[in-house]
Amino acid sequence: MRIAFDHSIFTRQRYGGISRYAVQLILEMHKSGNTVAALAPIHGNAYLHEKAPDFTKGIYAGPTFYKIKGPFILINGVWGTIQALQWQPDILHETYFAPWRQAHSRTPVVITVHDMTHERFPWLFKKSDPSRRLKQRAINRADAIICISGSTRRDLLDLYPEVAHKVSVIPHGFQPLSQSTKEANHALRGMPYILHVGARGGYKNFSTLLKAYALSEKLHGNFLLVAFGGEPFSKQDLETFKRYRITDRVIHVEGDDDVLAGMYRHARAFVFPSLYEGFGFPLLESMSLGCPVICSNSSSFPEVAGDAAVYFSPENTDELKAALERVVFEDSLRRQLIQSGMVRYLQYRWEECARRTMDVYHSITNKI
Repeated sequence: MRIAFDHSIFTRQRYGGISRYAVQLILEMHKSGNTVAALAPIHGNAYLHEKAPDFTKGIYAGPTFYKIKGPFILINGVWGTIQALQWQPDILHETYFAPWRQAHSRTPVVITVHDMTHERFPWLFKKSDPSRRLKQRAINRADAIICISGSTRRDLLDLYPEVAHKVSVIPHGFQPLSQSTKEANHALRGMPYILHVGARGGYKNFSTLLKAYALSEKLHGNFLLVAFGGEPFSKQDLETFKRYRITDRVIHVEGDDDVLAGMYRHARAFVFPSLYEGFGFPLLESMSLGCPVICSNSSSFPEVAGDAAVYFSPENTDELKAALERVVFEDSLRRQLIQSGMVRYLQYRWEECARRTMDVYHSITNKI
């Protein structure tokens, strides 16, 4: 089968879960004997450049590309459509939500819906953000829709029940982070800490984690709180730390995947307090590196983490405080979570994700 992946996410994202997903599918589809191409005329995506350059019909413009990416969303849309018409794939898999169909009308189109964040939390986005409108167009024109979790499928069908016949649930695969011994160069070396990973604003619910941490003298007296990735602390963040009297206990760390792997490996626990996630890669990252997981009981988390996590209600500070204290101070519970996590993450394989995605491709090409 000739399979094309469009430019959409590669034009928008240098790093990130959605572009990682698309590149992993490209690699797995090729392994199984298909002819695969990423139609990304001009891009700066690191995964595509480093892992799949031989399958990319386009030019890598480097990380500075994203400072001027705006015009290229339109340019790549036109150019990528021309590429698709010339290459004539059997399937076009849209990697994000394009403004128009970027293939011949006879070419079946598949989209993957990773989450419904814009629809669940519209107040967190600018009114000018076109994501909801573009997603609706993509959902309506797609011949098949893949959701990465049952939670995402339920949220999608709450808004678009008429597309139920087109929807399949196919969880992400997972590839563990580097086993490199590279460590972050920061002041916490050798000090015990609790780890948070990624963005912290809005529905990510970092504010509840901060409050729970600050309320427990046992926690902030014995463990630092490390925020890995996301934006540097803002002036408002620093004022909050001061008000909670934990200014010297909360640290921001940045780094690549090697550094992140080291952070998981040495953390006392990983906590994911988000109100909503379509899947939640950090859950599996943590498990694969022997780090106990504490996460909210919302959206896809129970589905993904199963019995390998301690859960709490994401808006209940006392529950989060209690969950943190249990996991970091009870050695037997930590060992149990680590063992369960090592089994759980192995259920998520890219080979299986690709095989089931191919089944979706075949189901719609056989109808046309």
